[in-house]
Amino acid sequence: PDTFPAATQVHEDLAAFARAHALGAQVDDPELRFRTLFGIWGGAGSEQTHDRVQELGLQVLEAAQRTGRPVHLLIGQNCCLVGSFWGRPLRETRALAEAMIANCKPEVRLECLRDFGEDPLVNARNYLLLGLWIAGHAERAQAVCRELLEDARAGGFANAICYSLVFTSMLHFLRRDPQQVAAMAAETIDLCQRNGLQVWHDIADVMAGWARVAQGDVSGMADIERGVAGN
Repeated sequence: PDTFPAATQVHEDLAAFARAHALGAQVDDPELRFRTLFGIWGGAGSEQTHDRVQELGLQVLEAAQRTGRPVHLLIGQNCCLVGSFWGRPLRETRALAEAMIANCKPEVRLECLRDFGEDPLVNARNYLLLGLWIAGHAERAQAVCRELLEDARAGGFANAICYSLVFTSMLHFLRRDPQQVAAMAAETIDLCQRNGLQVWHDIADVMAGWARVAQGDVSGMADIERGVAGN
């Protein structure tokens, strides 16, 4: 009985999403079309497939290119980057991340933060470090990891710090370093609790649980299950 309302809500969400996308396709003004498509992309939650998110990201990028504004280009590249990470080979994600970093001039980065709430440099480095590690560039991946955390912490934005900690903890998971994963998970959870950032809290629970299990504490499975259920 509990699943029926949830299924109905998903159906209604998908219908509203499809309607919004159809209306967005009718917009001719380049800047308005970009903002419309970016808003639709931002609302593409877990109900959408990775392929669909990637398709939307490409549409946002195309609209961004039509406006001719560097800030829009960075946002469009960011949308493509997220879709690529979940649905394409990591070498493509790495290439997109490096292109974003090359385009991320200080004034454009600030404009992204101010107008869209996105930090393209943090986002690009998050995805780049994993792409580098998988490609066998371990030292560079760890250097990007250090740069990322130093920059995010200096900025002082809790969401960016948690975002960065989650991705860098993934790198240390791949390195099989449970102590470092545990420390980053603990820092993430503390920040999340003080700033109401539940999505990162759930992921940090999983990482903390893995670290405990990897060090012989099987009760960490409860943390993993809680994090998966929440996310």
